[in-house]
Amino acid sequence: MSPKATIDTALHSAPDSLLLLATVNENGVPHLAAASSVNKAGSKRIAVREWFCPQTVANAIVHRPVSLVIWNPADDSGHQLVGRVTEVTRTAMMNGYLPEEVEEGGGPQEQRQLTIDVETILVFSRAPHSDKEE
Repeated sequence: MSPKATIDTALHSAPDSLLLLATVNENGVPHLAAASSVNKAGSKRIAVREWFCPQTVANAIVHRPVSLVIWNPADDSGHQLVGRVTEVTRTAMMNGYLPEEVEEGGGPQEQRQLTIDVETILVFSRAPHSDKEE
């Protein structure tokens, strides 16, 4: 990570930004999920929290590579943070938890926090830009 692209600068606009988390399954098939919050969890670590769908959690549990986009569409500025999930923590459970609904493909019933070790930070925007590390 260069001095220009840090976790602090990437998270600076996070409250007003769209957060998109990309994971992959064992065959390399990508899965995209939206998230509602991201926080710094160490010098090169972030924590992303959401009521993630089961596929996101399944992909994250085995610590595969992930990519989090923090993008503010109003000014078309953002960053892509690439790394690996190091921990998956259940932070809340829906009242009336029903395991049979999960088995039948129902919605997420547990809020999870994914702790991610960030390896690379890239600029992200719709406008033409380089995909090389800053």
